[in-house]
Amino acid sequence: MSVGREQVRVDAAEVVADRVFAAASSRVAAGIIAALKERSAVSGIVHVGPHAVTGCREMSLAEVGLLQAVDLAAYERYQATPSAPMLVPGDDYSLIPWSLAGFAANAAKLGADVVFTPSGLIHVGDSRALAAVIEAGNDTGNPRVVTTVAVPQEWLTRTHRPRLLRELQHSIRPVALVVIGQLDPYEDPEVTQGLLDVLDAYPGKIFHHRTDMTAIETLGRGGLAASIGVTTSLRHTIPPGRRAQKRRRPARPRRPLHVFVPGISEFRDIAELEGWFGDDAPACTLAGCCTRPLTGFSHEAGDTELLAVHNVRGWLPLAENLIACPPGGRRTWLRRHHLQVETAYAELRVQTGVRAIRPYGSARVWSGGLGV
Repeated sequence: MSVGREQVRVDAAEVVADRVFAAASSRVAAGIIAALKERSAVSGIVHVGPHAVTGCREMSLAEVGLLQAVDLAAYERYQATPSAPMLVPGDDYSLIPWSLAGFAANAAKLGADVVFTPSGLIHVGDSRALAAVIEAGNDTGNPRVVTTVAVPQEWLTRTHRPRLLRELQHSIRPVALVVIGQLDPYEDPEVTQGLLDVLDAYPGKIFHHRTDMTAIETLGRGGLAASIGVTTSLRHTIPPGRRAQKRRRPARPRRPLHVFVPGISEFRDIAELEGWFGDDAPACTLAGCCTRPLTGFSHEAGDTELLAVHNVRGWLPLAENLIACPPGGRRTWLRRHHLQVETAYAELRVQTGVRAIRPYGSARVWSGGLGV
């Protein structure tokens, strides 16, 4: 039985508030479960993908004791329309017509504390489809439901932001905001400002889903909750039918592996770290973790699961420290955190002699103190 059901806490906003979940799309590694259980008061699991309910049920049968949410990730393969905002799961062969209320009730019976609506991707500027997604979530009648609003990053630009803000005000449910784009949407300061405007307009209502360390920024600025993907594809969601773009870098003989680097609090490609440290990379010093050098993971050695555990153990203490602050003190915490990250970068440049080491992507935008 899940923690949420043991405590008979069925209201979604109450259940997820002040937590950073790990978003996972397959079997959750035992090491990740162990790390999350150590900080179960501020964490949980979001099972993502067509088999999310199955993953939730299996974890419930194992009596893991973590909060669980399910997200069918319909937005990865379906576009919402005004008349059909939700994707009816294709594996439902019952004689009873599918309904969102029935799906939520069934998922709850199988262990889900929170159920994300199977909303389709909302095309840029399609306010009617956005309104239909929100109305469908409102009409569910199940307090465990969180309304999934999956939007291309252009929705957060100045052109489309007013319509997004206008429609979000009609949601009586918490909103799981999934911002979709190539690479890192928050590299664009205009998109980042759009996120801040959403958080400011609806404090305590936005669950920032499937992101990276931007989850920490969200929680520090009035977000309800967030999730960080255990893999790169779960931290950055690309448009349906598209291949993920790669940053323009010299050709490398192997697939990238992204490792959480304590101090600078970023996920960095191991090949990049090798350019910084050579054969003398620092070892992981995270409590209860792997003690591996930060460059000591590889696909060939089957280290992807171990790396995922390391990454979760990297961001969990930050989430816990931030959440321990009262809401009124979290922006102060963020300012202090940004200063610590700047200091860590300066020390890295001195330690390695690589003067070009700088934050990249959204980290560069956030390090400028935007919104704090």
